[in-house]
Amino acid sequence: MAEATKDKAEYKGIAKEIVLSEELEEIRDYAYSDNPIERVVVPKSVKAIGKRAFNTKYIEIYDKEQSLVSGCEPFSSEDHLLVVRSAETDEIKFVVPVYHGELITGFTERSDKLIMTLFGGSTKTFDFTLYDLLFKKVYDGGYGNVPGKFMAAHYRLKYPNGLCGEAEKMYRSFIDENAWHILMLLIKENDADVDKIRDFPYLDRVKTDKPDELIDLYWIMGQTELAEWLISYKKSRGEFSVESFDKQKSIEQKKRGKRA
Repeated sequence: MAEATKDKAEYKGIAKEIVLSEELEEIRDYAYSDNPIERVVVPKSVKAIGKRAFNTKYIEIYDKEQSLVSGCEPFSSEDHLLVVRSAETDEIKFVVPVYHGELITGFTERSDKLIMTLFGGSTKTFDFTLYDLLFKKVYDGGYGNVPGKFMAAHYRLKYPNGLCGEAEKMYRSFIDENAWHILMLLIKENDADVDKIRDFPYLDRVKTDKPDELIDLYWIMGQTELAEWLISYKKSRGEFSVESFDKQKSIEQKKRGKRA
């Protein structure tokens, strides 16, 4: 059986995208753990992946009848997204976030091992019922890694394989309750990058629930373009208040001052 060795890897520029041989059948434990990699695409030929074989935040694998998992250990030493594609159509079937750092109340293992046990049969028979129960017991408990929970809910809704009505309500409820918090983290992380904020997939929810808070935030941060955009949004919904008008006047005065 062909195995991955370091000389079979080719690193391309800053992105460090690893290129694995299409003839590769097995990747050993820690095979590439010394090399931080932006993303990994595991070839269809691979039949087994050792524990923490990579040091990456993004791994793509293909669905198989036989599990690629070795001892229920995660494939990366980093928190990562595990993307599963169809071997027939190449379409993404589902995405599962795997987190090392989040302790799970009531369990001795961490979330990464629990999630990987759900791949114990194969990627074709991933047990979403257990995944949803895991979210209910652990991720929906009001403690732990909120961004991680949010990502888990986001991808479960985006690829809703076997998602029942009650589980869907649970994920949507978590997103509704935490969208504002995640947007604040996004703004902090990206230094109020206008495009990234506008691309936030649940911005409509935040705009509907907390429009005035957003206007205040954008104004404090000096993001006049975002403030104007949100005021226009409120105007289109017939919610253009005197308070918003005063903010709009301040924005215009600030712009005139800059031109002067």
